[in-house]
Parts: sequence; C-alpha cells; structure tokens
Amino acid sequence: MAVQGPSKMRRESHDGNSGTLAVCDGTDAWTYYTPGVSFYRFAQAVTGNGCGGSLAEFYKLDDNPESAAVIGRDQVQLTEGLQECEVVRTEWNRAPAPGAAGAHSVRTICIDPVRHFVLRDSETAETTSGMRSSKTTTYTRSERDPKLPADIFEFSVPTGTFEDEGPQLDDGEPIAESGVYRMGPRVSGPRLFTRSSLPIRRKPVRREFRE
Repeated sequence: MAVQGPSKMRRESHDGNSGTLAVCDGTDAWTYYTPGVSFYRFAQAVTGNGCGGSLAEFYKLDDNPESAAVIGRDQVQLTEGLQECEVVRTEWNRAPAPGAAGAHSVRTICIDPVRHFVLRDSETAETTSGMRSSKTTTYTRSERDPKLPADIFEFSVPTGTFEDEGPQLDDGEPIAESGVYRMGPRVSGPRLFTRSSLPIRRKPVRREFRE
C-alpha cells in the first residue's frame, strides 16, 4: 500500500489465487479483482475520497469502548530489526443490531512510540450466539516520505481485460452481429461468482486375468 495525500493511493491485497488492486490517481479510481476479465473505473468525486486516501482509516477504533489501557511493551520483528512498541488493549461489548447477535471484542495494538506507527493489530470477537473470530495483522516494513516510483499511481490495464461500465440503462434491444451479441446495452460479459471443487467419483473397475 502506498499513499500520497490527499487523494492518491495504491493498494494491493492477495489471498491465495485471488486479490484486489485499487488505484487512485487523483482524478479517477480504478479497481481490478484478480483473477478477472474486467476492471472498473469511477470518477473520484463519485467515490468520495477514492480508494480511501488515509492510512488512519486502517487504524480507526470504534467509538465508546468499555475500556482502553496501555498494558505493557513488546517487540515486533521488522525487516530492519526488532522494534519496541507499546501495547494498547481496548474492549467493547456491542449491542445486537436488529436481526443479529451482540458481540464482545478485544483489540490489542502494538504502537511504535516514536514514529506512532501501528506495528501489530490483533482482534478477537465472540458473539452471543457462540461464534468466534480472530484476526492479526503484522507489519514488516513501514516508511514515511518514501521515494515512490513515478508511475505507482497509474493504472495499467491488465492484458486481455476490458472496462466494465456497469449496468446499461439503454432500453433498446441488443443487436446481433453475424449471430453474436456484442457487449453493450442489456448485454454484459460473463463473470465468475463462485468456484468449487467437486469430488470425482470413479466406478470400480473389474479386471480378469486368464491364462
């Protein structure tokens, strides 16, 4: 993730074979989900602050915690070596929303006391229905005022993809060209919604050997 205030940002996330690339160049915001065949472009004014625009959004705490306190010091292994940090523990009891369960959550953050960077962020939660979740984010490298490549906030169209313009508002009937309906009014490209691996069942094979 790279940020250049107030409105330029590049964020890449990867999870196994899929991921997300979001780029804001100050005028437009681009989003591409991998693997995919299309990308999206929005005027940044439409999306408010574009891709987010501030690292503070990733550190934002919810309002009205039950408790918040500095509970000690710890160390986080960065690429440049061990870094000491102060551990802050916050706790919430969230009332249930309509049709949902309430939850108790604890968030523990290790903060660099000199540069005021969050180096590790852990959160555990348990709902009143008994569901539990846990997430830990650890940063391995952080740099303020880095020398960023000149093209880092430029979006390069992935090979073989097209721009998805979203739902078409034209009420006209689609027209076939040589028997093929082109993407346009009321016709959109295929999109993968889910992927599953089904077990392959093989019938037993019976072999006979005769002499």
